[in-house]
Amino acid sequence: MAEIQDHLIEYGKRLRDVRRVLDISQKDFAAQLFVSPSFLSEIESGKTKPGYNFLLKLAAVFDVDPAWILLGKGAMFFKDEKTSAIAEDEFGDHTESIKELLWYFKHSPLVKLSVMAFASKFLLDNEDIIKRDIDRNQQKDEK
Repeated sequence: MAEIQDHLIEYGKRLRDVRRVLDISQKDFAAQLFVSPSFLSEIESGKTKPGYNFLLKLAAVFDVDPAWILLGKGAMFFKDEKTSAIAEDEFGDHTESIKELLWYFKHSPLVKLSVMAFASKFLLDNEDIIKRDIDRNQQKDEK
């Protein structure tokens, strides 16, 4: 019986993680899945297991992989909509690092403030060098 409860708690944690990644309130998340906030709360707290229809709605509405909810394996989403705006070739070899940085930037105020402070200082201290670098790269692209 304890093993079943442990699984329910893990389902709930993973569902809560999905909601947090999507940055959506429990109330709004429930509304979009056509369930009551109390039902969603029971799943997230490990008191109720998500049913088949719930998992289908979750997949259809938010593109969440039900296998990830149930097993914790694979990717959270069928496709990663949070980073799909970044084309694979846009940043070359650094694309994955940029995606990871953007994820941390979105989810951690500490990272956001640190990156912004560093970037602001760097841009201010190196404005002329950066402008010359941009001009040089634009000239290469035009050729």
